[in-house]
Amino acid sequence: SKQSFACLATRLEYGDTITDEKLEKTGNAEQFLLDMGFEQVRVRLHSNSADIEVAPHQTQMLLANADKITNALLGYGFSFVTMSLAGYRQGSMNKTI
Repeated sequence: SKQSFACLATRLEYGDTITDEKLEKTGNAEQFLLDMGFEQVRVRLHSNSADIEVAPHQTQMLLANADKITNALLGYGFSFVTMSLAGYRQGSMNKTI
């Protein structure tokens, strides 16, 4: 029942420069959410915004913890924190290519 873990570079937009800083803050954000009990989660990096994708049945959990999650992710260095209304989808960064 564990989620698959693709390389963190897949969380960045195509053409974006991959840096240790971007990978670290994205990895920290995902681990934070996993530690909170989210089963399927991705944090996609768009510019300096974290776009959170969770399984549809956990959307309410995300909303109920919005302040805690936002504060944590801002602390990791993101400028904005958003929630994807489409929820968790494998390959969602591929839609631009």
